[in-house]
Amino acid sequence: MDEEEFLSTHTLRSFGSADAARADARARRLTRTALALWGRAGDLERQLEPPHPRVPEWIELSDLRELRESLGRFPNLDEPRYACLSSSSAFAAFWLATVRVGGQLLTPLQARCEIVRRAIEYLKGR
Repeated sequence: MDEEEFLSTHTLRSFGSADAARADARARRLTRTALALWGRAGDLERQLEPPHPRVPEWIELSDLRELRESLGRFPNLDEPRYACLSSSSAFAAFWLATVRVGGQLLTPLQARCEIVRRAIEYLKGR
């Protein structure tokens, strides 16, 4: 497919202030959901200990699915092309630290993904 074919299949429009307001509202909603579900870094283990995480009543299944989708956009850090990132101490503290759950070690990102997965299962079964 060349550029003309691509452009003919996609309608392009400007990104206006209404679009920015929707993107801002979405980002705020996802951030609020994430903070309520994960808390601080030390809270990850606490959320993974029980069979299901504590899910505030105002969180909806659609919010959790959207959060799961946004987490899926993070790169696979085991790929060689991301090796240079591990030299950053701030990066290593956030992405390469470990969270112990029973006998299993997870990265903070894996722990967050697992909390979202369990929360979705919990809300579906309620």
